[in-house]
Amino acid sequence: MVRRGTYIEAYAGQLSIAAGEPVGLHVSTSSNRYGVEVARHGARREIVWSCSGIKGAAHPVPGDASTHGCGWPEEVSIPTVADWRSGYYSVRLRDENGQCESEVAFVVRPAQPGVEARILIQLTTNTSNAYNTYGGANLYRGPDGPARRVSFDRPEARLPGIDGIHCFDLPGRWEEIVATGAPTAAFIDAFHAEATARDIGGIELTPTAEIRPAGPGRWIMEDPFGAGPLNYELRREQSGTAGGIQVYNATSAGEDGWTHWEHPFIAWCEREGYALDYAVNSDLEFHPGIVEPYQLVLSVGHDEYWSAPMRDTLEDFIGNGGNGDGNANGSNSKNGARSARGASGR
Repeated sequence: MVRRGTYIEAYAGQLSIAAGEPVGLHVSTSSNRYGVEVARHGARREIVWSCSGIKGAAHPVPGDASTHGCGWPEEVSIPTVADWRSGYYSVRLRDENGQCESEVAFVVRPAQPGVEARILIQLTTNTSNAYNTYGGANLYRGPDGPARRVSFDRPEARLPGIDGIHCFDLPGRWEEIVATGAPTAAFIDAFHAEATARDIGGIELTPTAEIRPAGPGRWIMEDPFGAGPLNYELRREQSGTAGGIQVYNATSAGEDGWTHWEHPFIAWCEREGYALDYAVNSDLEFHPGIVEPYQLVLSVGHDEYWSAPMRDTLEDFIGNGGNGDGNANGSNSKNGARSARGASGR
């Protein structure tokens, strides 16, 4: 599939790195030139590297992008240095005309684990990937039912035009309400009725939802206080003389988890003087020794997907006198086995 319109999309070649290792960006864009800005997020946002005037290239999205990744070539290499602090780093990409932007993230692991901090927080990247709808499917829903595996090698489905999961259609008469930016009680009732008719459970739209334009015939509806997706993409669809509004799930759990749980907690810790080192879920499997120098390993927010080796690492840590706090101790063997099969990646 080839994207249409103005867009920039990317994913990082590594979920986490040691300070000093490069980070590869795999980018597809309609723009001739774009820039990249890297920032560490904690109590404040600190820009650490930027580059402009990068030549853009467009790449097709494979039909199996959800399960096997996009396979785009590496377009940018971010040269991290050894003195970068352990933490969550965002990569903001913006086209040269300011018409579109995107964001990806990676984690810098501590250069000397346990020296600067006695607490390790491991971020919930597996759950983010499990819920990511980019390419049209995740581990819960897709055109042929739930996917049996998903790939990390794809962007996060959280911006307009990302081909998220099509949920249902609304009659075109609701476009007038959509254009006002605020759903009415009647619109919410119609929304719930369509979800129920399609047997889509767990959705509850609230009056606090906000709708903003995202291009001609497109809107993003954000509802942080409702149940179900954080973001919906609404698209005007013409079929003959009858118009309708297509509703897509445009939420990635990465955006939801980081924005609503992990970042507020991390910002509070840094403001209050608690030193943290950082890792991602899979580091507990592929770098199991990383937990050994710490007194406490934290899981914050929605941390659902654990492989058996990840759990073994944490249970050994606790058995040797460490403290594991958060959702990790509540992870059951069913979720652990499911993670090993489904949330595939690097």
